[in-house]
Amino acid sequence: MEPTSARTHDRRRWLSRGALVVAVTATTVVIGKSTALSNPEHVGLVVLACAGYLAMLACDRRWGGLTIGLVVSGAAATAAVALSVPAHFTGDLWSYAMYGRILAAHHASPYTHLPASFPRDPILSHVGRTWRHTPSVYGPLFTIFSGGAALALGAAAQATRVFYQLVAIAALAGAATLVWQRTRSPGAVAFLTLHPMIAMFIVNGARNDILVGLAVLAAVVLAERAHPVGGGVVAGLGALVKLTGVVGLAALIVTALARGDRRSASRLGIGGGGVMALGYLLAGPTALFTPMQTAGALFSRGSSWALAPSLGLPLPGAHLALAVLGVLVLAVLVRHARGPAHEAVAGSLSMLALGASWALPGYMAWGLPTAALDHRSRLARICAGGGIVLLVTYEVLRHPFTDGALLLHTALVAGPLIMVALIIGLLSTRATPPPRRSLPMFDLDPRPNPVLAPPTGNGTLIVLPTLNEAPNIAKVLGRVRRAAPAAHVLVVDDGSDDGTPELVESLAASLGQIRVARRTGPRGLGPAYRFGFARGLDEGFDTLVEMDADLSHDPVDLPVLIDAVTMGADLAIGSRYTDGGLTVGWPAHREALSRAGGWYARHLLGSSVRDITSGFRAYRADLLRAIDLETVTSTGYGFQIEMTHRADQVGATIAEVPIVFRERSAGASKMSPGIALEALMMVTRTALRDRRRHAGAPASTPIAVGAR
Repeated sequence: MEPTSARTHDRRRWLSRGALVVAVTATTVVIGKSTALSNPEHVGLVVLACAGYLAMLACDRRWGGLTIGLVVSGAAATAAVALSVPAHFTGDLWSYAMYGRILAAHHASPYTHLPASFPRDPILSHVGRTWRHTPSVYGPLFTIFSGGAALALGAAAQATRVFYQLVAIAALAGAATLVWQRTRSPGAVAFLTLHPMIAMFIVNGARNDILVGLAVLAAVVLAERAHPVGGGVVAGLGALVKLTGVVGLAALIVTALARGDRRSASRLGIGGGGVMALGYLLAGPTALFTPMQTAGALFSRGSSWALAPSLGLPLPGAHLALAVLGVLVLAVLVRHARGPAHEAVAGSLSMLALGASWALPGYMAWGLPTAALDHRSRLARICAGGGIVLLVTYEVLRHPFTDGALLLHTALVAGPLIMVALIIGLLSTRATPPPRRSLPMFDLDPRPNPVLAPPTGNGTLIVLPTLNEAPNIAKVLGRVRRAAPAAHVLVVDDGSDDGTPELVESLAASLGQIRVARRTGPRGLGPAYRFGFARGLDEGFDTLVEMDADLSHDPVDLPVLIDAVTMGADLAIGSRYTDGGLTVGWPAHREALSRAGGWYARHLLGSSVRDITSGFRAYRADLLRAIDLETVTSTGYGFQIEMTHRADQVGATIAEVPIVFRERSAGASKMSPGIALEALMMVTRTALRDRRRHAGAPASTPIAVGAR
């Protein structure tokens, strides 16, 4: 019978799914029935959609429960409804269409000619009154794109509306795909696609802000994959859609300079600057200066600047507002310059949207896709929260009702006030320190090891120890191959008598890059991993991964662990006990025992690693050479503690990646009281030895990692 704690946890996992259903249902109803709803109903549903979205993220962070299938279904449902009805939340798509017609049908420049100059154009009647007298504020690439659409669609209003909405859906799908490929997290995809602002303003309103967000996200991914020229080009294309994309490009260049990579910085600048220079050269100087002159000249009621009149203060001039905004963006960029590029990009674009004098909910789509790469971070929560505040504020202001005077006045003050609080919160965020790319000096007996050849960059080897894992091994290997298609797999079998090694051999031909080694000698995790690691080091692999073969470790987390090592960590640990980590299916007493054992080991050995006993981890090859595998004595789960302690001793950079650990669904657990006692004794013995050594033992000669 399933333990009570496991049943409780499974029930709680349904909370995130229930919240998703609430968010999706409320969003689709408010979009699909907008014209039939009363103003109080409309506002109430918007608030409900936002509350469901926030509850979904909170519950998924605490208990999990979201699946990619459920998230995609929810996003598809909201997109389908948003596409099926006219644009209710913003009429910007008609401005796009009109500027395109000025270029294509009237053969004039939308940067020097106003839409109102063409009173007989059929599209003009759909354009908002303010924007009929405003020149184009969009980049030349988007203007040319709109001109091409005008040539193809003519003045057909229905086709024009659907076309721009489909463009927004395609851009959102592209961004979601990139987020999924980078994170393999349903929560990250839900963070982006199920935000109520996305369905209402971006998809139904067909705002081009998502094109900027997609371009910047793609630029970040390319830059992180060591393709700076491509990243610069893509970011430059985003800036040619809307000038705000320049901020994303600048953030990429600044972070490259901050980490001392001048070559990447220059290539980013050349790629992005070249594309932008070409675009604005072809379009003429007015394409650049007209949007710049318009920016900051208007003040929206939902912006942070709207707080000034409520306090009896005058609104600042356009140039002062732009200058203050520039300082705020620069401050965020400086604070995040030494962290990961995606943080600097998401933070600076979020500040640009939060601090703008003309702030709209759709502006948060500039940074939301990139923020989704680390959707549990404080910075990401601020970005998503800004979209929520702007959405609710605008919908309250746009849908007043007789008994809602107090709500209206509250929105006029509370909305901008919360925006100011979010700006302050964003200014107080700090960059995640980047991991070191090499290990420091350390104490080690400098005896050469003639067995191991130097690394040849052969990629990743995943070591899977097995002992009677026939019920699980096929599923594990299939999922490993899908999650890490380029990795090699070495199954180290400890004498299974259920046909496990034969099953692996039969699967190897179809899955590829899988081998099995039948090991003799004493059984145990420690000896099996030492065997597999030694084989991998001898063959020149530069990253070696260990994981269980019983489905307790989800292979979907492999790319994140491997990427952590690729980006500079010496040891990446899949952690159950860091933010976002979970343990599913364990009875309460077993989880308590695990936490207590981890606490005991951490404090006696002086380690800051939260999940010191985790067996799902990736090592840099240099670290394994440094810790002298042949002298590691633990055979059971104490092996993980001993390896972590040795990594701490040599000054390794250790990163903890949140994972969901699930109790095995088939086969027998190898845990026993003897294994637990061995780990306890190892920790105590090691701690006493370290204290004696620190009390006066001479230090050995320090040498660099990888020295022979």
